[in-house]
Amino acid sequence: MNEKQKASRHSTDNLDKMNVAASERRHTLLGDMEPVILRNGDCNVTMSSVKKQRSRYMMDMYTTIVDAQWRYTLLIFFSGFILCWLFFGFIWYVICRVHGDDLGEEEAPPVPCVENVRSFTGAFLYSLESQHTIGYGVRVITEECAAAVWTLCAQSIVGVFLQAFMAGVVFAKLTRSKARANTLLFSRKAVVCLRDNKLVLMVKVADLRKSLIVGATVKARLIRSRTTQEGELIQFHMSKVKVGSDDFSEDLFFIWPVTIVHVIDEDSPFYDMDAASMLNEKFELVVYLEGTSESTGTTMQARYSYRNGDVLWGHRFQSAISYDPTALNYVICFEKFEKTVSVATPLISARNLDLLWQHGGSPPPLSGGEQLVIFDSAVFNPNNVVLNDVQEPLLPSLPPPLSLSSSEDSYGRENNNTEGSP
Repeated sequence: MNEKQKASRHSTDNLDKMNVAASERRHTLLGDMEPVILRNGDCNVTMSSVKKQRSRYMMDMYTTIVDAQWRYTLLIFFSGFILCWLFFGFIWYVICRVHGDDLGEEEAPPVPCVENVRSFTGAFLYSLESQHTIGYGVRVITEECAAAVWTLCAQSIVGVFLQAFMAGVVFAKLTRSKARANTLLFSRKAVVCLRDNKLVLMVKVADLRKSLIVGATVKARLIRSRTTQEGELIQFHMSKVKVGSDDFSEDLFFIWPVTIVHVIDEDSPFYDMDAASMLNEKFELVVYLEGTSESTGTTMQARYSYRNGDVLWGHRFQSAISYDPTALNYVICFEKFEKTVSVATPLISARNLDLLWQHGGSPPPLSGGEQLVIFDSAVFNPNNVVLNDVQEPLLPSLPPPLSLSSSEDSYGRENNNTEGSP
């Protein structure tokens, strides 16, 4: 085995070891920074010491009930109707009791306020029948008592409002966007590899339903700590991460699994991160997809977060889409949705990779095998490079980067796989 193959194999072995070690140490590295977005898309945020929190929630009763769990919503649903029936049933009983309808046939007035209502049970049944217009025909209001007429009008109005409110709550909970987001899948891992001579970070997202998400857009935010020039520590600093589809557009045509791509360029917060720093630095990348459901017309948002232990450096996703000539349609195999293959990838940061191409290096070939850039620290040390508008970069001449031929894989073995997987 020649020196080139030994160096290539050594670099690829180090890459695989770092990926495995980062996955094993994930909870240790992020022990003091729990995820902001949980795996189910919920925000890991609680509130404390909020003044008048309950009164503020009661002022927006509709949203409070919709956001509550189903057991509390159903409890409010049943208790609301039952309490309304009991309340007006008590009023009906008081009206009948004052009028003397509960007395015997000899002492009772000849015309009652409500016929066949002589007890609280009868008043409760009449209240239920009146509010929901059941009308069995046994209990009937008369013209004898004006209070009974006004009570019937009030109960009819209150019943309509109560029924409309409860029906709206149940409908809103059934059609809310959170339920639609449950059929959107995000890859559990993010990958970093070369694409068109640029380091890119990629994740994958798929929709399990055939109904499309209209106007689907994808965005991302990076959460990590940052210290300002004045020494202020911003523990959860959010920065925008530009992501998009294959053409780097935020708009998605979501008909099959889509690879979300982030180019690590000079505007990227990952521009100065190499393989080691990305696997060890504490951060959280939140990716969220927004759109409108084609079936219900409601807006939805699905969220997922990736931490440093979720990033695989030197991998790319396998294609999960194939064409079935017998059925004359395209088939999505979700067994391959999260599968990745190892590819030869520089272990340095995107900034240093750009410096390499600008000062003596040459980009990888467009075809003809994989390429793994290897550096000799005695010849090239990017940390000592100073760039400004006046001074020329203090960078010595570089030897050409080592590349693997198409007949050899990243371990120096003969490669018969056309896709370049190890």
